[in-house]
Amino acid sequence: VQSYEDKVRITAQLIKASPESLLWSGSYDDDQKDVLTLINEVTQSIAKEIEIKLSPAEERRLGSAYSVNPDAYRLYLHGRYHWNKRTPESIAKSIEFFQQAIEADLALAPAYSGLADAFALFGSLEYGVYPPKEIMPKAKEAALTAVRLDPSLAEAHTSLANIRLFYDWDWEAAKREFEKAIELNPNYATAHHWFANYFVVVGKLNEARKEIKKALDLDPNSLVINTDVGWIYQHSRKYDEAIAQIQSTLKLEPNFIQAHLALGFAYCLQNKHEEAIQSFQTARKLSNGYPLSIAALSYALAISEQESQSLELLDQLNEISMEQYIPALYFALIHMGLGNNDRAFEWIDKAIQERSAYLAYFAVDPKLDRLRSNPRFSEVIRRIGL
Repeated sequence: VQSYEDKVRITAQLIKASPESLLWSGSYDDDQKDVLTLINEVTQSIAKEIEIKLSPAEERRLGSAYSVNPDAYRLYLHGRYHWNKRTPESIAKSIEFFQQAIEADLALAPAYSGLADAFALFGSLEYGVYPPKEIMPKAKEAALTAVRLDPSLAEAHTSLANIRLFYDWDWEAAKREFEKAIELNPNYATAHHWFANYFVVVGKLNEARKEIKKALDLDPNSLVINTDVGWIYQHSRKYDEAIAQIQSTLKLEPNFIQAHLALGFAYCLQNKHEEAIQSFQTARKLSNGYPLSIAALSYALAISEQESQSLELLDQLNEISMEQYIPALYFALIHMGLGNNDRAFEWIDKAIQERSAYLAYFAVDPKLDRLRSNPRFSEVIRRIGL
């Protein structure tokens, strides 16, 4: 892809892998404001050359491109780049780019979708930057705006599906939006990735593994998708497979914090406490004291009967909570590990009031087996609507 002033050129080559040979090449030029039309033109040409029959939905999608502000679209792409890095700092950076893109072009639907996705991550348990009740309505507003501006945009429906799933707790509406997104663009990896999360929530773990495999096939280098393949194995109680998958992810990027956290929890479920502690210590070091890494380490120390060290970290987390938001479920996790079930349920009740996204996984998360026989757990599941 080459750009100069207000022009853009896309040169594409179709190469047979073995034996290597050039099957087709083409060059396409247009104004930068018509870059979406140009991308669709290239896609249709490649599909024709390799004799793929496009579905009616794909034909409609490829025919629905509209002119965009080139500067706004460039800002949007910068936003997605940072969003995909999946660190608190990079997500904050992505929000800046998405907001700048919207300021440059108020009708740019992909930028609203990106903003919704970034807000949703900041309201999730994994990042826990803002209370869900504060940030998720903003995510929802951005997602609805994206759908209104471009009903044919798969990204917009995926953003809305994610919010229906983890904030509205409207399982049927989430399913409809995911299916719509995949109908519009079967090759959008995030749609398959997050649809896999939906299947985990509703307890259809075979379907979840199939869907996350589709996401991985579409984006094999995505660190978060690779990690979540292991995470879904973990929820399927296939712990050896989970550990192997997450270890392979860390070979791609040894410093990916989310993978170290996922690996630590998998080790906890295998009662490999020392390995879990090491994984959480690594996550804590890499993240400069990321609160989830502190909570996870405290939990691992608690279940390995190192109570005094666990309580030290709990005190540290309490101190941090005086200065910034800490999700209630972090405290619930630690108290569950310490065997303080009454305190754990008090914090779970606060998480319900916060509308914590992770509550959607409560019916299937193996870590919660420690609480599952308690009658209060059934009441929690009922309140969530699972």
